[in-house]
Amino acid sequence: MYHRFLSGPSCIRIGTIAMVLVLHGPSLAARPGASLDSLRSALRTAKDSPSEWRALVGLSQAFRQHDPDSSMYFLQKALTVSLRAGSLHLEGNTWRAIAELHVRKGAFAPDERWWDSARVAVDHSIAAHTAVKDTIGLVTTLSQVGLFALDHSIPLAVEWGSEARRLLTPSVVAQWEAAEPRLQRNLARSRSYIHETLGWSYLQLGRIAEARHELEQALELSTAHGLFLFGLRGKLMDVAEAMNDHALTIRMGRELLNDLARMKVAHGQLEYRSKLIRAFVQQDRCDSAMAIARTALVEASAEQAQGGHGPYDLAMVHAAMAFCEARSGDRSAALGHLRSALHAYGTLEEDESRMTLAVSISAALAELGSHRQALELRDTAYALERRLLGRHARSLVVQYQEHYDAQRKEYLIQQLEQESRIRTLSAERAQRRAVMTAGGAFLVLTGAGLWFRTDRRRRRERFEREAAQLETQALRSQMNPHFIFNALNSIHAYIQQQDPDRAGSFVTKFARVMRSVLENSRHAEVPLRDDLDTLRAYMDLERQRSGAFDYSIEVAPEVDPDEVMVPPLVVQPFVENAIWHGMAGKQDKGHITLRVERRGGQLTYIVEDDGVGRKAAPPTPQGHPIKKTSLGTAITRSRLDLVQKQHGGKAGFRYVDTAIGTRVEVEMPLLTAT
Repeated sequence: MYHRFLSGPSCIRIGTIAMVLVLHGPSLAARPGASLDSLRSALRTAKDSPSEWRALVGLSQAFRQHDPDSSMYFLQKALTVSLRAGSLHLEGNTWRAIAELHVRKGAFAPDERWWDSARVAVDHSIAAHTAVKDTIGLVTTLSQVGLFALDHSIPLAVEWGSEARRLLTPSVVAQWEAAEPRLQRNLARSRSYIHETLGWSYLQLGRIAEARHELEQALELSTAHGLFLFGLRGKLMDVAEAMNDHALTIRMGRELLNDLARMKVAHGQLEYRSKLIRAFVQQDRCDSAMAIARTALVEASAEQAQGGHGPYDLAMVHAAMAFCEARSGDRSAALGHLRSALHAYGTLEEDESRMTLAVSISAALAELGSHRQALELRDTAYALERRLLGRHARSLVVQYQEHYDAQRKEYLIQQLEQESRIRTLSAERAQRRAVMTAGGAFLVLTGAGLWFRTDRRRRRERFEREAAQLETQALRSQMNPHFIFNALNSIHAYIQQQDPDRAGSFVTKFARVMRSVLENSRHAEVPLRDDLDTLRAYMDLERQRSGAFDYSIEVAPEVDPDEVMVPPLVVQPFVENAIWHGMAGKQDKGHITLRVERRGGQLTYIVEDDGVGRKAAPPTPQGHPIKKTSLGTAITRSRLDLVQKQHGGKAGFRYVDTAIGTRVEVEMPLLTAT
């Protein structure tokens, strides 16, 4: 129970420091000195921009540990060189180095403004690498910045990590592996970062088994290539505690303490020894637990004068020792350790620390025979757990709401830019039409009227196609915020039922749906299989929310879902209508069927429900967005009109009233990937 909340202050602090060591480990061992003269000489004698850029970046690395301000100064000069040279590749690498320096400064300072500065640098780096289609540089940036986001925005970390994994195709891996050994090591590091980012994000979302798989993949890659392992082993210990896998906790803890001893790092040892002790106690190995506990107490006494630890970890050690002493029969020693643990418990303010310590103290009290006090502490721990679960679920909802708001702003900006481009195209078309008309008169006088008319028709068709494409993108930008708003509205209604366990599960499923929606919305057409998978996930969410219907999705044998391309989410508003209107007022459980058929050169979606029908449908319950649903249908009509303009054929939808329920047929041209 008490290993379920892993984003407490100590985990964030240790995770941030570990991240900096991962990114800057080699430079931390180097001291500025003899190499500075050679770097300055290289800067003075540089004959081209790349040489000057490399010297400046080298100087920045030399000053990074001891003088961050000087390090940033040299990076700013390197950025100026890359801009002067017009090299987006060098610019992207410079912005990534600037982001890493902000992260390093933030790891050892309480000021949180470093995250905003790092985000700006990350956006510049991604834009530069994207502009020149530098996939290797883009994967390198995305894989590293995913780690930056773990303590600030789980949705952003998942987005960056997933995008890096998507871009790391076999062809990119082959290109990377064919490069020099230094770049091969960078490939292994980037792949490890991707696994680590997704693993830790999955743990926060409650997907424990997936988290363990990703983190073990990261550990395997890092071990094989001699990369830094401290942060990975710490995260795997948290996963092992969440899964109650005490053997894995012990193995990771021993290896992690060996790493800390080898690096001569005392910070954090008491926390990990405390976790090891708890794992040994859970395995009923009190001899091993007591041996580590005695070492932990000696180290804690040495650190206490320097204020090197808080009361929580030391109290956990005392609680475990109280349990083991009681089990061995030394009641006096057990009571002494128990008093120390209870005193620390009274000073703790964080619910998470109080909950975990209460469970350990309760076990010791029960072993001493104080069952009433043990039960009272156990009840307190359960109450704290319920409160933390609700807080954790609300925090995730807030993060996703903020992420959605940011995405919506981007969509609105894109929409305004596209509308501006449409107006520009229309103005250019009018201007060219006037010029061509005058030229046509001249060409008619010279006997070339036929050529003029042909050219004018060709230009008009081209502008109409471009305008239709831009309008389609604008309509998709409206469609995505509409869909995400409806899903968030459902989550909000579900959480209000005061059931945080189910709310957490609901948020996890919603994260998958939102990721799929955002990924599909980047393309004008997506494979039919991807579109149906997104609809299936959406219907699963709505079915979990209401429990009022079942559904089935059928694809005709002559339709290949991997080859057929469709506009994303074009039938989602009709599925939503079937759920909110067709199933409303129905006494027994309803059924919704979605079929995809081929009719000649046309593709037809058929959405059918056995509800009350359109005419008999009751009013929508208060709080459901009626205007949003009608907006979704209007946008779908406009999207289908544009599909018809762009691809020919027929595109539209019609309602068919049936004896029971409602049937909607959505027709569009049959498009294939080839």
